[in-house]
Amino acid sequence: MATCAIAGAASLPAQPANAPALFDRSINEARASAGKSYKEPTIRLPGFLKDLSYDAYLDIHARREKALWHQDGKFEVQFFHPGYLYQSPVGIRAVENGRETEIKFDPGLFDYGKNKLPEPVPRDLYFAGLRLLYPLNQPSKMDELAIFLGSSYFRFLGAHQFLGTSLRGLAIDTAESSGEEFPQFTDFWIEKPGPSSDQIRLFARLESRRASGAYQFLITPGDSTVVEVQASIFLRSEVKKLGLAPLTSMFLFAESRTRYFPDFRPEIHDADGLLMETANGSWEWRPLINPAKVHQVTTFPSGKGFGLVQRDRDWESYADLQANYEHRASYWIVREGDWGPGRLELVEIPSTEERHDNMVAYWVPDRKPAPGQELRFRYKIYSQLNSINHPPGELLRVQATRLQVGKDRRTRFVIDFTKQSLATSTGPAPVGKVQANKARIENVVTQENKMLGGWRVFFDAIPEANQTAEVRAWLHKQDQICSEVWVYHLTDQ
Repeated sequence: MATCAIAGAASLPAQPANAPALFDRSINEARASAGKSYKEPTIRLPGFLKDLSYDAYLDIHARREKALWHQDGKFEVQFFHPGYLYQSPVGIRAVENGRETEIKFDPGLFDYGKNKLPEPVPRDLYFAGLRLLYPLNQPSKMDELAIFLGSSYFRFLGAHQFLGTSLRGLAIDTAESSGEEFPQFTDFWIEKPGPSSDQIRLFARLESRRASGAYQFLITPGDSTVVEVQASIFLRSEVKKLGLAPLTSMFLFAESRTRYFPDFRPEIHDADGLLMETANGSWEWRPLINPAKVHQVTTFPSGKGFGLVQRDRDWESYADLQANYEHRASYWIVREGDWGPGRLELVEIPSTEERHDNMVAYWVPDRKPAPGQELRFRYKIYSQLNSINHPPGELLRVQATRLQVGKDRRTRFVIDFTKQSLATSTGPAPVGKVQANKARIENVVTQENKMLGGWRVFFDAIPEANQTAEVRAWLHKQDQICSEVWVYHLTDQ
């Protein structure tokens, strides 16, 4: 009988299991669960764990030597202690040699740091999530590869990357007046990879008041770690909006400085733009905005790929010795198979603190499944620092967006485009083109920017009274677009 290499952890008797059967079983369980009333998970935490502060919770560490599969292959698994915001139970099972074993909570798996707890931690608790380790940067050192913690949130890293933007399994009624529902990953199954394998597979069950689901994650670590996701969703009851493949990030301010913050740092953000490849093969870049009063919702036609991107990689842009914003991972999502008609939606929420995720992007299907009907979809997620393929290297890409608000609703925009390859240096100089609805555009000028090895476009936009204008700008030469299309929503306030 296979057992888990985790000292001090009790386990239940192993049960036969294999990857296809596990996923099919999980889908069947989700289908059956959707036909029943939702039951809130039972929280079995003493008060001193529920009331842990943020710093106290961070001081609880998984003991490295107690990790699952410690020094037994390229991957190890650690677990998160329940407490602070993470109070819901998460079941975790290891799958090894075709057999399944449940991992039981044990206080001995954790170092409680400087915490002076008023009584011993009970042994009959549960885990709040899990962390995967892998030698991403050096063959002899284990690095953080992926985290699954809180609701259906997860994050992962490629080589030399830092955590920033997060992903979720599912978004329900985001930015709706009825309030958002946050599904949770309630159970995980982790397949033990072979001793020389560079891939690891996880399965997860998702539950919420109005949805039940099954997920499979195949993770391939590397310079750009790739996560292949397969999912099946069943609704218990109607929802107003489903958000598939959701991303969430933090954006406080960038060089545009649309709001004033008394901070020594020039910029603070985990991502500075939404990048999208459209259905017709063009590329759009929407710089993120921290709105002053209400969150801003923008929708776009269906595209092949999308992502929240941290494009500015210069340390001088942040001047922060601890946050490492210049190394925060960008996530690029590619939809696979036929998702049917739909749209990409971006929600921007006002924020005054960098600890809040206030940017959300997700894909919304036009046709929601009826209660009990299966919605199956799959996609790939790439973690990136820099990529010449998004957009392709021959296109100039937006490097910076600056603006100056003047009188009579006039806003001066200054947009820098940078070259990605020598292909954009041949032939005649590119010319800036600007279009807008519900706004008047004046004084369009295109100028070579030798400091950045690219081109600068600046212009004035005057929105109609009490209107939100969509402004689009790009570079073209010889009647061909040679850059991303920069897109901005300008509100007359």
